Amino acid sequence: MAIVTISEEYAWSLIAKTAVALAVFWITVSLMIGVLEFAGSKVELVAGGDNAQVIMMLAFASLIVFAIIEFVYVNLLKRTTSMKYDDSAITFSSGFIGKSETVMPFSGIKGVHTADERLKFIDNLFGIATITVHADQTMSVPGVKNAIQVVKEISDRAAAKKEKKADPMEIVMKEITELKAEVASLKKRLEEKERKERSTKDEERPKKKFVLRPFEEAL
Repeated sequence: MAIVTISEEYAWSLIAKTAVALAVFWITVSLMIGVLEFAGSKVELVAGGDNAQVIMMLAFASLIVFAIIEFVYVNLLKRTTSMKYDDSAITFSSGFIGKSETVMPFSGIKGVHTADERLKFIDNLFGIATITVHADQTMSVPGVKNAIQVVKEISDRAAAKKEKKADPMEIVMKEITELKAEVASLKKRLEEKERKERSTKDEERPKKKFVLRPFEEAL
């Protein structure tokens, strides 16, 4: 049985994404302050402090706070969320308090792929991806190493378990072809029967006899 878990790189990926988002946010704040000061308004985030230094401190502090939260979150997720599969089904385990399991037979899987996350290039740098499986419900496992290989293996197993469904048009055309063949066979049998009946009637029909009349006898 293969077991798929969340890798440690997932935490670093989240921190990197958070850093990008915070950088955009604080740069936007800095630009807005610059525009206001250019327009003649005096803006002080901290009385008597340099706005640039204050923004740097706030940005660094917010990144540290988010990093700690994300480390804790990923560690909890690693302990509570997993995916395992054998030759017959995939089993998802999840839940922080009450753990639940979802079993998806390969025959019922409609699709499996790596999800397109935001800032996906960061996940690519860390060699991870989110695996999403679609069946009667959709389940996902983020931060999986070798996700493409896992997706391919699951897809191959699902394809092997599924019965090939015939195209309705193929079924109709096959039935029409069989019906035509049956009609042709029946027509041939009827023609042979009619031929035999005609032949029998011809054999049973009496042959015409020529009788000589008296005048003809005299001749």
